[in-house]
Amino acid sequence: MPTIEIDQEVFEFLEQNAQPFVDTNPNDVLRRLLLGDRTIGEKKEFSKGEKQNNKLDTDSFVRQALFKRFGGGFSRVGRFRYMFESAEWLVYFQNFNKKNTTNLWYRLHGSALQEMILSTKNQALCFTNPAEGIMYVIPIEKVMEKAKDKGWDHDDLEVNIDPSNDRWREMDWDLSEYLEKI
Repeated sequence: MPTIEIDQEVFEFLEQNAQPFVDTNPNDVLRRLLLGDRTIGEKKEFSKGEKQNNKLDTDSFVRQALFKRFGGGFSRVGRFRYMFESAEWLVYFQNFNKKNTTNLWYRLHGSALQEMILSTKNQALCFTNPAEGIMYVIPIEKVMEKAKDKGWDHDDLEVNIDPSNDRWREMDWDLSEYLEKI
């Protein structure tokens, strides 16, 4: 691979235009800016340092899950660290990374929910536990339907999942059909 030298001003420009957790090196920034390549996941190799007890860290797990479950061509959405979109999908990951837990806890902020609800793309919420290599992939319309049925009237949505029986406690909802192993 050819090596190039850049001046400080160009380097600072690359730093300012890097997308956290998407661009992993200056070449990624240049490729995205010059060639319009906004994909993530397809070409990423995971180093040994990214693995914890044969499970990926949260960022690596999300990249891998996104690619395996939904395919490529995703870019990060605005201010949401783990919201990604492609031509067809809008996917939002909520992560709780702890092994052998009795409660997976997540909070969906109203602004993220609004972003998803207003989208015309296929939408999925992914509640993950990278330490266990699992995620619950739930269509947003199912979540909003269940919240309405349960009379949920808050902007934010509390999610407490009992992983021993795949139950969303606040909604008294069996999530076993949405469970996937990565």
